[in-house]
Amino acid sequence: MNTSAPKLESKAEAEESSPPFALLIIFCFLTIDSLERAYEAIDFLLHSEAPMWRAIVFGLWIATNVLLILLLYLKTFAGRLWTMVVFGIHLFYLGFHIVSENKLLWLSLGEWGQSRVLLTMAIDAWILHLVSRQEVKDYLIE
Repeated sequence: MNTSAPKLESKAEAEESSPPFALLIIFCFLTIDSLERAYEAIDFLLHSEAPMWRAIVFGLWIATNVLLILLLYLKTFAGRLWTMVVFGIHLFYLGFHIVSENKLLWLSLGEWGQSRVLLTMAIDAWILHLVSRQEVKDYLIE
């Protein structure tokens, strides 16, 4: 007659082991961003005469995304901290260097470029918010 108790325990264990929705959003974002950078790197290598260091930057960007995905998937506290550091630095770089420090670059972007920079800053801030949530912290510190 006590057959329902193990099912409840296994369901609770399954809920604890599945990542929170906020973390799944971060996984999806980093995966899509890596795929986009890989496409850009391949296109750059095939059709550009620019210096090779730019392709290396794409490779480092992809490697950083993959490292963050791996650290978060392995439920490490370092994954949470590094995700906050990477997105915080990117947000600061965009906000300080492009928008305030290098005003000529900001003005030369045009409306579409400025909108894209502002959207990127909003996404960075949103990812920082998601990774700072208590449910993500609790999941990663098991």
